[in-house]
Parts: sequence; C-alpha cells; structure tokens
Amino acid sequence: MELTQINNPVKVIREKVEEYFKLNLSKKSRVTKNVGARYVYYKLCKDFTFCTLSEIGLEIDRHHTSVVSGLKQFDNSVFTNDIYLLTPYKELKNFFHNTLLVEHHQNQYTTMKELYKKHVELKKKYELLKEKLEKIS
Repeated sequence: MELTQINNPVKVIREKVEEYFKLNLSKKSRVTKNVGARYVYYKLCKDFTFCTLSEIGLEIDRHHTSVVSGLKQFDNSVFTNDIYLLTPYKELKNFFHNTLLVEHHQNQYTTMKELYKKHVELKKKYELLKEKLEKIS
C-alpha cells in the first residue's frame, strides 16, 4: 500500500484485517477465528481512526455495543497474553503505523511513525528547556 491520503480508513483497516485472517468480518459467525479477527479490527480502528463506535461497527454490520464488547474482550486477551490475537494485532499495527497517513496540519499528511518520532523529539526539547528554566530560576 502506498502512502496516500485515505478517505475511509475504517474500510482500509477492514480490508487488511480480512486479507490477513482470510475471512469476511461481516459474516455472522461465532467461530473463534472470526470473533478474534473482529476484536483486532475494532482495536485497530480505535487506534488509527477518529471514528465513532457506531461508524466502526457499521462497516461490518455490527452495532456499537458489539464494538464496545469486542474492545473489552481484546483488553482481556492482552491481560491474558493471548498470542493468537496479539500477534496479528501487532503485525497489522506495525503495518498501519508505517502506511496510514494522518492529517496533522492543513492539507499536510504524515505517517503515524513520523508523528511519533516528532513527538519524541519535542519531548526531549521540552525536557531540555525545562532544565534550563530551572537553572535560571
């Protein structure tokens, strides 16, 4: 996937999760693989979009309460270190971290990775300025 502005990031996340798990997230199924894939989808959408729970659920024909429940279940899987969910989540998260573009200023886009790097740099500068201020005071 090339680095471009994405009009519907939820759809892009859905497509990538479906491709990764080789299934249809909209399918009404309680099979563990399908349920886990939906949890990963919900978490990625919360991490990489500003969409509402309703918008996230609507993309895969689910109600916002299903998204809430799925996010709670994902958190439980983190607590129990469920590698069957966490491994795909981490791989997809890294993929999106490097490819999804985020508008950070009027018509300027960057990747999440670049934003994080900038954040770290600014944090260091802040700490240096804070030390200098303390020495002056």
